[in-house]
Amino acid sequence: MLKQKTKSVVPSTGSVRKWVKQAPFKVPRGLEAKRSVERGKPAIVLSFPVPRIDWQKDLTAAEVSVVHDVLAGLSNAEIGERRGTALRTIANQVAAIFRKLGVSSRLELSLCVLSDRATLRRR
Repeated sequence: MLKQKTKSVVPSTGSVRKWVKQAPFKVPRGLEAKRSVERGKPAIVLSFPVPRIDWQKDLTAAEVSVVHDVLAGLSNAEIGERRGTALRTIANQVAAIFRKLGVSSRLELSLCVLSDRATLRRR
């Protein structure tokens, strides 16, 4: 029996660009695709610059406080209990924060806030 060699198929950079343009998300400005080798296997590395965001600029003092509690891993109920505020108020504040910062999850919120190194120094 002859053993067949399997060849690893790596999509072309053009194919990756085409897939990204068809994706259901907004393509970041400055997106670059480069061929690379990771752990001995061919790969394509996508990179783009992350814009600096002054996330506190558009938030109220109460919303900034809620952001810090979200980063601490507290649930809406725990934040409300801690602040003496109704659960629905906290839910509304979290929704307003998401809308103002253009994020859709607590993970995205954390990444947005923690990408600002000054946040880490203030804590």
